[in-house]
Amino acid sequence: MSFILFLIFQQISFLIPLTDKVSFYNYQIENFSQDVQISENQKVVRININFFYKKLPYVSRGFLSLKKGEKRELNDIVLKIYNSSESYTDYVKNVLLFLKTNVKYSKKNQPQDIVSVLRRGSGYCTGFTNLSYYLLKKGGVRVKKITGFYFYKKKNLLQKHSWIEVFFPSYGWFAIDPITGKFSNYYIYGKIEKDFIFLKNFSVSFNIQN
Repeated sequence: MSFILFLIFQQISFLIPLTDKVSFYNYQIENFSQDVQISENQKVVRININFFYKKLPYVSRGFLSLKKGEKRELNDIVLKIYNSSESYTDYVKNVLLFLKTNVKYSKKNQPQDIVSVLRRGSGYCTGFTNLSYYLLKKGGVRVKKITGFYFYKKKNLLQKHSWIEVFFPSYGWFAIDPITGKFSNYYIYGKIEKDFIFLKNFSVSFNIQN
């Protein structure tokens, strides 16, 4: 299968001191890749991030499979999204649109389970990830929860973050941030201890190729 691939290819390289709080790994999916190189002295890790601007591919509605959950209010939402989606791809887009329309981003330290986020109408990355995962899975979409870091360029800060990957049959996995409905090369995949939030002592370089 072929994709529509935009002409701009971007790479960001991070140079990060090693810590036992975080571990990084090589990774590649359809719209993202991450190459990890550890220095000879085992003190610094270089991470090259590549992001490819690919549109979500069209997949027919036949790959959807409606599943009922335990919560009626969530079942009603899933059914409404399901009935309004003409394809598998539409269902994914409509879930993201539902989140954009009904859930606001909030940093408040509140419960991030799917019911609390839905009833409150707000959440941070964990809440968005949990709710999008549930809605997609109940529609028959293969989906994963991912943890890592997001790069805040203005603050020069890497902050712990979560997002999702969605599988498109015959194409592969695509990374998506359910907060924005998009993705970029500002994300790093990593295994992070629960009490660890920020990375500050690192350097970053940019490379854009047409």
